[in-house]
Amino acid sequence: MEQTTMPKVVGTHNSATSLPSGGWGSVLVMPFSRCQRLSLEEQYDAGCRAYDLRVRLLRNRWVFAHGLWHSAADVRSTLRALDAYVDAAEREETMRGRKSVRTYFSMTYEGHMERDGVSGDEFGQFVADLWLELPSLVLTEVMVKHPAWKVICYNAEMTCEAPKLFNAYDVLTVKPWRWRTLLPVPLLWAALRRLRPFSVPAGYVPVLDDLRP
Repeated sequence: MEQTTMPKVVGTHNSATSLPSGGWGSVLVMPFSRCQRLSLEEQYDAGCRAYDLRVRLLRNRWVFAHGLWHSAADVRSTLRALDAYVDAAEREETMRGRKSVRTYFSMTYEGHMERDGVSGDEFGQFVADLWLELPSLVLTEVMVKHPAWKVICYNAEMTCEAPKLFNAYDVLTVKPWRWRTLLPVPLLWAALRRLRPFSVPAGYVPVLDDLRP
C-alpha cells in the first residue's frame, strides 16, 4: 500500500446518522449508531463525494437508519435538499472555470425487509423513483443488509466511473486494535483510528467515520 496524506475527496460511512433522532428510542441508542456529526451538506463542503446511505420503511415513511436508530427526517426531502446544494456548488465551480467532482451515493436497506413488510421490488422502486428526482447525485448500487449483505443491483453505467472506496475503519479490525471494536461506539472508533496512521491504496478514496471540516 502507498502511504498518502488525507486526500481532498473522501467518502463517509453511515452518512446520514448526524440527523436528529426519530423518537426517544433512537435518542437512547444514538451513541452506538452515530457515525457522523456533520450534516450531509457540511460533509460535502469537507470533501465528501461518496455517501453511504442506509434507510428503512417505518410507519409508511422512508427514513434513514443504522441499527436500532432512525432519523426524524424523511429520506426524500433530505436528499432533495442535498441535491439542490450539490447543484448550486457545481454551478459555482463551473462559473469559476473549475471542473467539479461528481457526487455518488449507495443506498442500503438497513433493517430486515421481511420483518418490516417490505419487498425487494418495493425497495427497488422507491430508490429508482427517488433517483429520478436527484439529477446532481449519482446512484452506484442498491443493497440489503439483513439477513446477509447483498447487492440487489449496480448502476452499470456509472459504477465504473465511481471512486474506488477504502473503508478506513477496517484498520481497527486487526491486531492490536481488534478488541477495541467490542465497544460499539463508532465515534470512539473514529478517534482511535486517528491515533493510528493508515495507508490508502493508490487510486482509492477513504470512507471515514466522523468526517471533520
